[in-house]
Amino acid sequence: MLRKISSALLLFVLLLTAGCGLSSSGTKYLGEPYTSTNGGYTLRTVKDYTFKETFGIMQMVAPDGDTDKGPAMLVLGTITDEDYDDTTLLEQFFDESSDMVFDKTKSFMVNGVKGTLAEISSVDYEFEMAGKVFLANPYPNQPFILIGFSTVDEWKAFEPIVDAVIQSVEFFEAQAITP
Repeated sequence: MLRKISSALLLFVLLLTAGCGLSSSGTKYLGEPYTSTNGGYTLRTVKDYTFKETFGIMQMVAPDGDTDKGPAMLVLGTITDEDYDDTTLLEQFFDESSDMVFDKTKSFMVNGVKGTLAEISSVDYEFEMAGKVFLANPYPNQPFILIGFSTVDEWKAFEPIVDAVIQSVEFFEAQAITP
């Protein structure tokens, strides 16, 4: 009987893990946690990537990457005057990024916070881009956006790193920026 329960539990865990949509094997790429008090988030940085954060806006760039083509991640956590739902956030992001195409949009949970996960792509005059974006509102008037992108040729190798960073995010109430 214990064997049946163990087998059922194992199957349940495997199905649950397979259904989550992000690879958990990417943690080997992660470095130290970084906390943005103005952004209201903590996440694990990527080993050997350069990163900088100012007032809740963070960028992480691969050693051989750049901020235009990637592999790179941009993160925004902030306090706003309005409370946006995920759909509005995605629509505004899409409107401001008219050259991007969003695909396979789905509801997604990160450490207890419901958000929206979408694949993105874009064709520039110089290269094709692939990526993923996670948007959420962990607290009222506190939107969060994480976008990871690279050239199409680099995406397969970069995607597990983006997935691992998304899974590492923890949220708390952001502190207002003081002059």
